[in-house]
Amino acid sequence: MTGLTAFCCMIQLSACCQNIPKASITVTRMHVIKKRIILYAKSYGNLPDNLMRLPLVNGYDMELDDGWNRKILYTFDKSSGVVVLKSLGMDGLAGGADENKDIIRAFHSRGVNGDWNKENIEWDRE
Repeated sequence: MTGLTAFCCMIQLSACCQNIPKASITVTRMHVIKKRIILYAKSYGNLPDNLMRLPLVNGYDMELDDGWNRKILYTFDKSSGVVVLKSLGMDGLAGGADENKDIIRAFHSRGVNGDWNKENIEWDRE
């Protein structure tokens, strides 16, 4: 592939990705972050204190920002092990409707037996 052909392919790919809804980008990134949180927990025996500590996973989007280029918020309850990921939507403010609506996903990091859950654990809350 020539340099010019590769450049044209990059331009075309960039243009098509601009049509992906920002909420969809956000939810997809949250899925990858969930996977990375569980991988971290299995490696270190505890949940990370912040998302910057997450391991890299080849072949996945490693972004920690939502579709509007703001950091995805991360909290967890030490006693229950419930992890919450949150985006404040397009306006960056709590609450809202339509594209301004908060996107919140939560999952249990541990199963009923106390073991770390699998990386593809379903969300508790969508």
